[in-house]
Amino acid sequence: MKRHIVLMQHIKNLAVLAWLGLLSACNQTTINYTGPGNLDSLRAARIICMAESQVTMKTPYSQRETCSTGKLKTCLSEKGYTEQKNGNLKIPFTSDEFCQAP
Repeated sequence: MKRHIVLMQHIKNLAVLAWLGLLSACNQTTINYTGPGNLDSLRAARIICMAESQVTMKTPYSQRETCSTGKLKTCLSEKGYTEQKNGNLKIPFTSDEFCQAP
């Protein structure tokens, strides 16, 4: 019986840790970049690159327009911007800036 209680406590601890990990991953508030120019020039580059990275994601049941993360990062890199954790150019993370295709 005591062994069962200890096992349940371990499962409970793992569930709490998984929940906290999920919350911290979903709580990203900015995307940080380094590169030339200021925040306005980065925003302009992102608008252009978002438009150029549009793809159609197809599944057996549906298809929808989204953007390709790889294409977006390549386009921004060609313009001198790279996504970096400690970058000084910070753009708020919103759903319209989210790419779902690889």
